Parts: sequence; structure tokens; C-alpha cells
Amino acid sequence: MIELAYLALLLVISIALGRRILKYIGIGFNSSLEGMVFSLPLGLSAIAYAMLFAGLLGYLYKSVLVIILALLYIALWKDVGELLRIIFSSIRNFSFNKFVRKHDIALNFYSIVIILLLLFPLMNFFLSFSPPWHFDVIAYHLAMGKIYIAAHKVVYIPYMLFSNFPSLIDTMYMVGLLLSNGILANLLGYSLGIAFLASIYKFCQRFFNERIALLSSLIFYSFPLIFMLSRTSHIDVQLAFFVFLSVYAICVYSKSKDSKWLFLSAIFSGLGISSKVFGAVAAAVIFALLVLILIRDVSKKRMDYKSAFAKSAAFCIIAFVIVMPWLLKSYFFTGNPVWPELNEIFHGKYWDEKHQQGINVMHNLRKPSLCNYLRLPWDIVTQQGKRLGNIDEDLEIGPFVLAILPLYFFVGKKDRVINSFFMLLFVYLTVWFFLSHIFRYVIYAVPLIAIISGYVIHELLKINLLSRALKLLLLFTFGFNLLFFIGANAKEFPAALGLESEDNFHSKYPGPIYDASKFANSNLPESAKILLFRDTRGYFIDRGYVWADPLTQAYIDYSNIKSEDDYYKELKRLGITHILVNNNFGWRNPLHDVITSDYRYTPEILEMKDRFLEKYTRNLYNNGDILVNELK
Repeated sequence: MIELAYLALLLVISIALGRRILKYIGIGFNSSLEGMVFSLPLGLSAIAYAMLFAGLLGYLYKSVLVIILALLYIALWKDVGELLRIIFSSIRNFSFNKFVRKHDIALNFYSIVIILLLLFPLMNFFLSFSPPWHFDVIAYHLAMGKIYIAAHKVVYIPYMLFSNFPSLIDTMYMVGLLLSNGILANLLGYSLGIAFLASIYKFCQRFFNERIALLSSLIFYSFPLIFMLSRTSHIDVQLAFFVFLSVYAICVYSKSKDSKWLFLSAIFSGLGISSKVFGAVAAAVIFALLVLILIRDVSKKRMDYKSAFAKSAAFCIIAFVIVMPWLLKSYFFTGNPVWPELNEIFHGKYWDEKHQQGINVMHNLRKPSLCNYLRLPWDIVTQQGKRLGNIDEDLEIGPFVLAILPLYFFVGKKDRVINSFFMLLFVYLTVWFFLSHIFRYVIYAVPLIAIISGYVIHELLKINLLSRALKLLLLFTFGFNLLFFIGANAKEFPAALGLESEDNFHSKYPGPIYDASKFANSNLPESAKILLFRDTRGYFIDRGYVWADPLTQAYIDYSNIKSEDDYYKELKRLGITHILVNNNFGWRNPLHDVITSDYRYTPEILEMKDRFLEKYTRNLYNNGDILVNELK
């Protein structure tokens, strides 16, 4: 349970640091909770940036991180004391009965909503202690941080496509790895997910009312896409959090005309871009919304053109300054600040047009037709478009897009904020339609869907004829999602609760790759350098390794490899001593196997691999699925 102690330390220092930064900006909040919602991600991001700079300078040590945290604690001791007083005072003075009376919540439907709103996060808290095993997490989200920590430096990883993308959230997880382990990284992701939930609650409280806040919060956290990802070391929910805080701040600015909120929106837009490339799409749409607000204010003579231009320029400059460290890092390592995009201009290392075309195909298998565009809502809810490639096979978000959102146009009371959210949804999904078929890439649309749904449901519940049936239907939906959550994660509960060892759990999840990694750690020399063929999950390997994936790296140039002899010479040149081959691994999608394909592991490469193994290697390990061979 040492992870909880580290988590508490990081959260307290992060919130105190974020509060101090926000005081300098001069922003006032409606409540302490609203302030904490913005303070936590801001402070944690500042710590992550500090460790990024320490890593670039070659000081990536636990002792350095501890010194940074200690210095922050000393500098912020008054803020920490004030924060702790607020927290303990809130806990001591909280009364459920007073809460119910204050917000006029009868002990019936809304009481059940509150109970469910506590159950989902509580179950996710326990599951956060499950050891990391999801594919992307152990392929690169945590694996990159482990490589940096082993080198005590942020180093160039030429074989890993994602290592030169903006990776703010992965750097936060690296802080967790450096202090403790992958479970602490999970807990950091979980904490940001809880802050996300609180931000939706406070947003709806500020702009609507308590009941819409409760409904929207529960709808949001009960989406399978949210509760399944928010307690892992994925980055999608956290990206959506940063984007939503930017939208939150823009909405407050639109109402208050306080420019400080505009600056805060720019900060979180920059943090969103720094978290994932698709954050740039969200930031561009938010900026477009800001421009519309400024045009409206100019047309109503609330400000002049110069002020509007200055505000829009300030937004862009602030966001750019926050993203700049990642652009400089990419330029330093590859020669291309936006690697791998625009590589034909910057001529960055280890990339070419063929690889970029392959990545574009992998990201978007959809045929951009009017029919596919119009059926997007149906495909997102039901995933019936998987066989057409219109949407990837991913976690669902529930029935609300089709069942609730269209009803907004039939309820009597319209709202300016909800109208803006519909516009954002339209633009988000339209841009995403032309860029990708992977729904996780537009996850920042989910909180908007939840808030619109909460608003519409609240209005529908005012209709006596609908009220009882709608409440029963909602409770059935939330209850079903809760049961789905329990069933889908039942296998993780024993390990999360300490009833199953981490070693035994990993032998099942992810399974063979973990056992093969254990063999490599125990039997291969520390100087070994392993080629991962048809797999990229190197997190469990304590030796050097290189991805062999022909699509996601150009470190190994397959275009110049015509035979097994060429392959052997290339691997020896790179210092490869061993090869791990996962013969049975592959992702299937409705159109083809995305591992063995014309732009990834082609039949020619697979045949060449078989000849290479027989001619130039000897087998050390074979469990039927995975081979570990030594190069002769």
C-alpha cells in the first residue's frame, strides 16, 4: 500500500502547486472543489514538465524527484496547510441529510443516482491496484518511461513511433514509475479521472442545477469507454479531461468576460495538445469557438477589433508556449518538430512517405462517403459499422447518443451552452470522420454527450406521463452498465485485492509475452539486445530491445532487405543478439489482420523470417506461441 502514500503526497503537492499558479493568474472560483478540479491537473502537469527537463539533462533519478517534491512542499507549506484544512473541514462538517435538504433531493430516484455515482468510482479505485497489462500500456505508455528511467535520461528511441509524440500524460506515469511502480501510474490516471468527474459536476452546477449535475456525472462515468479506461495507464480519458477544462474555461469567459478564464482555456488547450496529437484537433475547434464568441462581442460593440485580435493571439501564444518543449524535443531527436507529420519538408530521421501512408491507412479504414457520415451516430452507439470499417471495434458509450440527444430539439427549454455543445459535437465528429475511424481519438466528445443527455433527461422528467417510465429505464441502464463493469473486470479483482500474486496474474494477462520476458530476464546476459518480432510489448523485459514492426518504425529499413542474409547483416549491424517472435499474435479487424498485411508484416517478410530463424539462430525458449532465439 506504499502506492497510496506516494499518491497522497503527489496529489497534495500538485493541488497546492496548481492553486498557487492560479492565484498568480488571479482566477476566482465558485467553490474550493472547483478550484481543486483545475489545480490538480495543472500542478501535476508542472511536476511532469520538471521531470521532462530533468530527464533531458540526464538527471532522471528517484532522488532528484524526491528533492523536487521536497522543495515544492517547503515552498508551498502554507498552501498545503490551507488545502488540508479545507479537506478535513469538509469531511468533518459533511452531513448527508443536510446535503439532501440543501439540494432538494428526495430519497428516491436521485438518492439511487448518488449511490451509483459513488459505486462506479469506488470499484474503479480497487481495480486501479490491478497490475498493468493492457496492450498499449505495456507497449509504450509505460514502456517508454521504463526505458528512460533505466537510462536515467530521456533518450531517443528510434524504433518506437510514439516516443517522439507529445507525451505529457505518459510523463506523469513515468513519475509514478520512478517513485514506485505501474500501480502508482494507474492511481494517477484514476485520480485525474475522478477530477474529470468532479469537473463535470461543478460545470453543471455552475451553469444549470444540482440535479443536472448528478445526472450528467453518472451518465459520463457509466459509459463503458470511460470507466474501463480511467483506472488504467491509458491517456485517452486524461486527454479528454484537459480538453473539457479548456471548454469549461471558455464557457465561463463567454459569460463573465474575464480574460483570465480565456488564458486558462489556452493553458489547458496547450496541455491537451501536449498529451496526444489529436488534442490539436480539439484545440483548433475550441479556438474556433472563441473566435465566434469574439466576433459576437465585436458585433454587439462589447469590444473593439484590436481587443478581439489581442485575445485570440494571446490564446494561440499561450497554447504554443506550453506545447513548445515537446516540439523542441522532437526536433532535437529527429530533426522534425512535428514528427512524423510534414516529414517531406523537415526530412526527419527514420521515416519516409511509405511509412506515413501506412500509418494513415491504419488510422482510417473508413470510406469517406455521405452514407457513412450520416450513419455515424448509429455506428458509434451500436458499432454495426465495424464490418465496413466505419468505426473501430472499441468500447461502447451506451444508448444516449441516439435515444436522448435528438430529443433536445423537442423539449421546450433551450440553453445557449447546450447549443454550443451541439456545435462542438458536430465539428468534432466531422473532423474526426476524415482523420480516423478509431472512436477513442474523439473521446473528448463524450463529456459533451453526457451533459447534453443530463440536461435533456432533466427536462423530460418534468413531464408527469414520462417521468416514472424514464426513471425506471435510466436505472435499468445504469444498473446494466454496473453489472457489465463487474463482469468485464471480474478477472482483475483477485490481483487488485491482493488475493492473487502479480506474477500469477501476469502469467494469464497478458500471458505468454510475460512468461517469455521472464525467461529473457533470467537467462539472457544483461548486454543482450532483443528484436521483438510481431509484438511490441517490451514493458516486462529488463534487457535492451528493438521493435521489428515494419510499419511503426524505419529504424530497420525493410526496403533494403531482400533475403535472410540481408536481415542477418542488418540485425548484427544494430547490435541485435536475440529475437523474440510471437507467431500467433495479431489484431483482427473487419477488413483484415492489421498485423500481417501489405503495409506491415507482409507474406514476404514472414517467409524471410522463417528462413532467417532456421539459418542464423538457435532456439532457447519455445512455449508454442512465442520463441526466443539467439543469433549465431
